[in-house]
Amino acid sequence: MKKKLFLACFSVVCVSFVWAQEADPIIMTIGDKAISRSEFEYIYNKNRNVSSSQQLSLDDYMQLFINFKLKVAEAESLGLDTTSAFLSEFRGYRQQVAADYLTDKQADEAYVQAQYDSLMERGEWTCVRLAHIFKYVPQSAPDSRRVQAMATMDSLYKCLQSGESFADLARKYSDDRQSAPNGGMIGWVQRHRAIPEFEKVAFEMPVGTYSEPFSTVNGFHIIMKYEQDTASVDNVRSAILALRSRQGLLPMGRIAKARELRAKYGLDSMDDQEVLEWGDKNLEKNEPTFAHLMQEYRDGILLFEISKQSVWDKAGEDVSGLTAYFEENRAKYDWDEPRFKGIVVHTRDKATLKKVKKLLKKTDFAQWSETIRSQFNTNDSIAVRAQIGIFTKGLNKFVDKKCFKGGKPEPIKDFPYNAVIGKKLKKPEVYTDVRGKVTSDYQAYLENQWIANLQKKYPVTIYREVLQTVNKH
Repeated sequence: MKKKLFLACFSVVCVSFVWAQEADPIIMTIGDKAISRSEFEYIYNKNRNVSSSQQLSLDDYMQLFINFKLKVAEAESLGLDTTSAFLSEFRGYRQQVAADYLTDKQADEAYVQAQYDSLMERGEWTCVRLAHIFKYVPQSAPDSRRVQAMATMDSLYKCLQSGESFADLARKYSDDRQSAPNGGMIGWVQRHRAIPEFEKVAFEMPVGTYSEPFSTVNGFHIIMKYEQDTASVDNVRSAILALRSRQGLLPMGRIAKARELRAKYGLDSMDDQEVLEWGDKNLEKNEPTFAHLMQEYRDGILLFEISKQSVWDKAGEDVSGLTAYFEENRAKYDWDEPRFKGIVVHTRDKATLKKVKKLLKKTDFAQWSETIRSQFNTNDSIAVRAQIGIFTKGLNKFVDKKCFKGGKPEPIKDFPYNAVIGKKLKKPEVYTDVRGKVTSDYQAYLENQWIANLQKKYPVTIYREVLQTVNKH
């Protein structure tokens, strides 16, 4: 039996609507906002690109769409679409996507390839893969510091000559914090992209060798050269485009797009930059897909913020609400078998274990973990290792031995003294014993309440004649 379109929890008025002559008729109204068929179709078709087992009927999806738009309407009513954070994020996204729409990528690619071919003839795209050991010495440093740094590099050079690992020396002595952890590895360096003194040594030395210490304006270096090759067009595309930008020139892809828009819309009186600015202002009007994408992103930001404020934060932080919900629904959280609620403690000596037991006896279970950390473990010393929580049979051998008549635990190295502290439970005592499930259920409960209130606040009208033409016009 076909599911009904309208849920009993709210009233949706279906009316006849004269739409046949409209190119993009209204499919529904939510509050005072009209939703076009094309907007619904865009989201509906996009979300149908999932496995067939997850696809919903048109009617079922319509209900999800209504709930989504109800939340967006509430966000708008609270002014979330006017905050500086929202406007900044949305503007940034629009600018990024608009740039793609206002660029002829084929023209850009043709320009990149032509520049690459031209420079290849002059050997400009040769690159080398390097590592280095670096000692930073600013130009303002006294001579004594330069002498000391050079002496250090000479010593490291002798270590290399005696067979020590370049990578190990770089890790230990290099001042380049980015490359040192990776054995001094810089990666690929393209010609004309490094300091001249550095580049001269790097490109002239043989592959598989290391250089003598040499100086640049930044300090002293020893280079290890692993490979030399010719950069592919893919590797230098961004560099070619960036160079044109630094020269103050419009990308060829933008120029080509400006010519296309000028011819299409009769913008002969405008120069390229003016055409592109006009195109940007009119993107939503001239490019329906762009308009729908912007609407989707805008609504997505609002949905996230309003859901966070109305449901997610509350579900995680409303202790009284979580407690009340757990108490009213205790039966659904009963366990199939007993659990152990407590802590397994491992210490280096008996005295520490005794202190832990004494301290935990007068501390609430919720504070046990923080108590162990603050009282026994510091940044420099770990005196206690512990596992705390709700344990099922088979989860921890120490717990199994004490509570479930099983398990043969081996003492942990360096922490031979242990204790299992806590109690066996047949069912949860408080909501925190099943926090994950209760929080998830409470969130769903809040969500349902919220939707019911929104359905009363924002009347929904669906035009069924239009709905029946989705993807059929």
